[in-house]
Parts: sequence; C-alpha cells; structure tokens
Amino acid sequence: MSNLSKIQLLDGETKIDNWDLYYIMPSGEKFLGTLMVTTKRIFFDAKSEGSVGGFLASTSPFAPNSLGVHEISKDRIKSVTAEKSLFSKKAVVTLDNGEIHKFDRGAMSADKVIDAINKK
Repeated sequence: MSNLSKIQLLDGETKIDNWDLYYIMPSGEKFLGTLMVTTKRIFFDAKSEGSVGGFLASTSPFAPNSLGVHEISKDRIKSVTAEKSLFSKKAVVTLDNGEIHKFDRGAMSADKVIDAINKK
C-alpha cells in the first residue's frame, strides 16, 4: 500500500492524478517516486535516491517502501513553468519563498503534470 493512499484529503479537496517521476529538491538532491496532485496540495512519496546506486539499494528486500512524503500547499505556489530538453521534460514549481522544485518525467511530456498543478 502506498503512503499516498493513506493521505486524508481536506474538505473540498479532490485527487487529480499521480505520476511516477523524479523529484529534484531545491538543494539539488534527486529522488525517484510518486507525485500525487490534488486540488489543494502536491505530495511526493520518495521511493529511492535518484542515482543508479540508490535505485539498486531500493530493490533490496530490506529497503524501506518509502523514504518519506513531501507536501507542498498550492497556496504557496508562485509559478509553474516547463523546462524541456530531448530527454528531460520538467514541471518547475517556484514557491512564494523563492524555492524551486522540479518534477522530471524524463522523455515523457510534463504537460499534464503542469496542468494538474495549475488546477485548483
């Protein structure tokens, strides 16, 4: 069972969608996991560190099923933009405090992620 399925939605909040992707924190750390977007918040359930070594360690039978869930309130989002190259399509979220959070779909389009984040 995913940690995201245990999240209690707020009054008037509905789930929009979820995607498996890489999350790049403001510090530059990169994690592989699941992004869930609702009408009021964004959640990221980190499954492994974003390197090949982190992925291999996560396949161990002794690995935790989650490294933790990160939550961002949509009220704090200042802008959402796209960053595109041949093998990297990102939704770039800038918060009201200047932090930049990136959600990388690899070669897959990030347009639906951007639309979901912008939807209230």
